[in-house]
Amino acid sequence: MKKIFTAGLTAALIFGVSATTFAEYDADRHSIGKFSWSASLKASFTHKRPNSTDSHKYQIYLEPEYQFDEHLSLNGYMEFYGDYKKSRNETPLLYVTGEYAPWEFNVGIIPFYTNEGGLIFNTGMLGAEVDWGDDFCVSLYGGKIKDDEIIHRRNGTFEYEDMDTNIFGVNVQYDTSDVGLYGGAGYYYLKDDKFRNLDYSRDGATNKAEIWSTNAGYRFTKKLGVFAAYAENTKAEPREYLWQGVISYGKCGSYPRQGDWNVSAGYQRYGTNISLQGTDEDVMPGARGWNVSAKYAPFSNVVVSANYFNGKLISSRKETEKITGAVRIYF
Repeated sequence: MKKIFTAGLTAALIFGVSATTFAEYDADRHSIGKFSWSASLKASFTHKRPNSTDSHKYQIYLEPEYQFDEHLSLNGYMEFYGDYKKSRNETPLLYVTGEYAPWEFNVGIIPFYTNEGGLIFNTGMLGAEVDWGDDFCVSLYGGKIKDDEIIHRRNGTFEYEDMDTNIFGVNVQYDTSDVGLYGGAGYYYLKDDKFRNLDYSRDGATNKAEIWSTNAGYRFTKKLGVFAAYAENTKAEPREYLWQGVISYGKCGSYPRQGDWNVSAGYQRYGTNISLQGTDEDVMPGARGWNVSAKYAPFSNVVVSANYFNGKLISSRKETEKITGAVRIYF
């Protein structure tokens, strides 16, 4: 039941929802005694419309781990990024993992990656996660999210606000990681006074969010699969929802072999006030439309990726698009 963090939060940040759902992420860790680590460097370019904005970005990822014994380990995750003019870093994650089959737990500043492909949450949380099971797994989350890039709608525009939010969550997922059917459901309860505004509810009085989600997929082969997810916030007025459907073929994960590749295509509706800190690298918050992506490894441990999103803003129906290109090197 061991969950390599690279397969969760990092994979979603780098490759987007569709790749996270289907590709295999096998961390190639370097080690000295009980200490091990993995690292990577990414450079990307993004063009967005209707505002016709261009951006360049670099990201450095480092994931250290110290194994106390066969059950306990101390794990970390650090991300540094910038736009060639200024640099900053994400709040680092630092947590203890315990594995006592069929139980597993994470305690500290932990990764919080939800089972619908990280559409709702793909961030860090100060708190704890407890998992029970293997192919059928129940996960409980509790703690506080402290994040400065929560996607929020205020006064008709999208903002990234500081958030200091109490949260409780449950994920139930069945997945053998083999060919065949998989799927699950999730529930998240949040409380934060930043929800008190007229763009979240009609009277601006509620400070709560209740989000339900479900997901299902089918792997026809080790390389070909389909995946769909739906989520709804019942406290937002009117009720806010998101959904996506994706088909993917190929394999191109982290530490790829030369010649590995993957292509995917799908349709997404990315509503606000529900995907509070989800995977948004290859999609447009507050928009619905088609998404196509491709990845190729020209050399071992090097991935070149391209993504194209085209659709309309949900609120204004204005046409929008997003083009992203990136190169990532694994060390």
